[in-house]
Amino acid sequence: YTLYTKGELMTKVITFGNFKGGVGKTMTSVMTALDLSKDGKKVLFIDFDPQGNGSDVLAKTFNINYLDKPTIFEGLEKGVLTKSIHILDDNISIVPSDISLVGFQFLLSDLTKNDYSKRAYYLDALIEPIKKDYDFIIIDTPPTISDFTNNAVLASDYIVLVMQTQLWSLYAVETYIPYIQQMNTTYGSGCEILGVVSMLLDKKGSVDNDVIRKAKETFGETMFSTLIYNRQRVKRYSSEGVPLLLEKNSSIHDKDALNMYKQLNIEILDRIGDN
Repeated sequence: YTLYTKGELMTKVITFGNFKGGVGKTMTSVMTALDLSKDGKKVLFIDFDPQGNGSDVLAKTFNINYLDKPTIFEGLEKGVLTKSIHILDDNISIVPSDISLVGFQFLLSDLTKNDYSKRAYYLDALIEPIKKDYDFIIIDTPPTISDFTNNAVLASDYIVLVMQTQLWSLYAVETYIPYIQQMNTTYGSGCEILGVVSMLLDKKGSVDNDVIRKAKETFGETMFSTLIYNRQRVKRYSSEGVPLLLEKNSSIHDKDALNMYKQLNIEILDRIGDN
């Protein structure tokens, strides 16, 4: 597959996805958003997953809570997302999620009366007025074929597929690509696969390397060359937050972990022509 093209420089909406859970998708989307913001880009992170894991990591990273403003579901109910935007620092903001978002599909039924076009484009309609304020909008989605994913895809310019080096994760990515193509055909959208990033569980594992080989045979140059290795330090970020400043005395493990995502971001920016 070669499904990405380099486009004009304007607000880019990128969804991170896979139909299998536990593949590192949320952390990859969070790290991408943080790295883009550290590069001076204006970034909005939209947590579109009712589990709210991305919201939790960013709350710990910036030592805040979201009690002072509505969550994404309240914004979806009112048809306006601006009041649900929490500013984290000068370059990154978030529309946070919590378990209330499980009501989204019922909300869509009430609001759209099962008009399938309106139902699938609802998030896109709410993002459109705020696009001008950001260089990048990053969307994290649950690992399901659902109204969540449909809305995220149709709101996005690009999809980054996150694949753990397990066969089921590979199969899920293989399923995701024709799903994107079908969405584009059905709704006349232009969402593109930007690339497939591999989360390598065990650098020396025979199964892991076999999955990488099969993925390269299937996806070709759509695979990002950057590999995200299994790191205990990254697991710690989910409970403690991500270190934003690396000093001379910072842990080599932090530098190593953050550099992996930095290299991925360089590839992402190159593929969309923003290098």
